[in-house]
Amino acid sequence: MGLVTLADDLRILLFILPPHTTHRLQPLDVGLFSPLSQAYSKRLDAYTHRGLGWVTMTKRMFWPLFRDAWKDSFTLANIKNAFKKTGIWPLSQEKNVESLQKAPLRPATPARLPPLPINTPLTCHGLRQLIKKPPSSPKFDILQRAVIRLATLYEIQNHENRNLRNAITAEKQKRSRGKRLNLLGEEVTPEAQFFSPSRVLAAKLFQETKEAAEQEARRQKALKKEEAARRRA
Repeated sequence: MGLVTLADDLRILLFILPPHTTHRLQPLDVGLFSPLSQAYSKRLDAYTHRGLGWVTMTKRMFWPLFRDAWKDSFTLANIKNAFKKTGIWPLSQEKNVESLQKAPLRPATPARLPPLPINTPLTCHGLRQLIKKPPSSPKFDILQRAVIRLATLYEIQNHENRNLRNAITAEKQKRSRGKRLNLLGEEVTPEAQFFSPSRVLAAKLFQETKEAAEQEARRQKALKKEEAARRRA
């Protein structure tokens, strides 16, 4: 009741959808999520294309791409069109009733297709055997279909190989992790780290001690160099 009262005070009309009808009555599902998905996919493809396949998607890059896709898709015109398409506003019951009515089935006219050769060679041996036969029109048709099919298979395999190479490259980049944050000189573990005030003070003390030890090591190294120089002189 608190939500209803708040919405009424803010002059918001609550519209509770029936169960299992959001795919037809929810404006977000009907008219906004699809443009958002298309806009985000378009910007993601452009981002990947500019990187020539070497740039992978990261959490840092998600927000700029999603923000621009949101601005392109969640426009006032798209929002109004989503409410209109669902029949919520302007109120129209016929919008969804028409979409639920099935069109009358019409008997499909069978298309007359030219007879296809039963045995189309798809191997080098089969093509060589066909080429050795006397030239004829059926032989030319079979060769043409075989070349088209082999070229299609080559394109598919080449496309799959490119995707596999990109996937391997992306997987290698994912596995190249940075060093674990270790500000207290503790044993590195995969557990979460929480820096309370006492741990912050301990980290500061550890870093100061570490820096002092490094300065002392550099001073000792400089003294050794000076001593060696005096001995040589």
